Amino acid sequence: MKTYIFKVCTLLLLIVFLTSCKKYDEGPWISFNSKEKRLVGTWEVEKFTVDGYDSTHYFRKYDSPTFAIVESGFFISLRDVMNAPNNPRKGLSGYWSLEDKKRELKCVFNSQENQEDTWIDMGPFGIDRTSFWEIKRLKMEELFLETNYDGSHYRVEFNRK
Repeated sequence: MKTYIFKVCTLLLLIVFLTSCKKYDEGPWISFNSKEKRLVGTWEVEKFTVDGYDSTHYFRKYDSPTFAIVESGFFISLRDVMNAPNNPRKGLSGYWSLEDKKRELKCVFNSQENQEDTWIDMGPFGIDRTSFWEIKRLKMEELFLETNYDGSHYRVEFNRK
């Protein structure tokens, strides 16, 4: 009987330990790759919502849905690389860092000399903007981010390309 109680208590403690150690609300529970390693790469926007409304089409209309995140702390929208024929605007670029015990992604968008030729400003995305994104999920193949900016709630879901 003591063995049974010990096993049940051990199982309960293990469950509590695993659920309390989960860093991001939507997972993963455990990963053997560093946060930086999971973050660096080429990501495609699968879903973009503003205050719960799907705005993915609007987002894709003005910029490439693909972003490259580089280990050195640099990121770029691949608008220029993809050379979208219907929109001559340049893609956004900037710098990133992990903040708040690696629970937030800080994005600092670069200035542009000619702002009229640059990608449309949309909430936290835009010239000379700094935004802090709460990381909801950070897996090797998925990245979910949320932020509140200028009175609106934004959520972006990426898949690794």
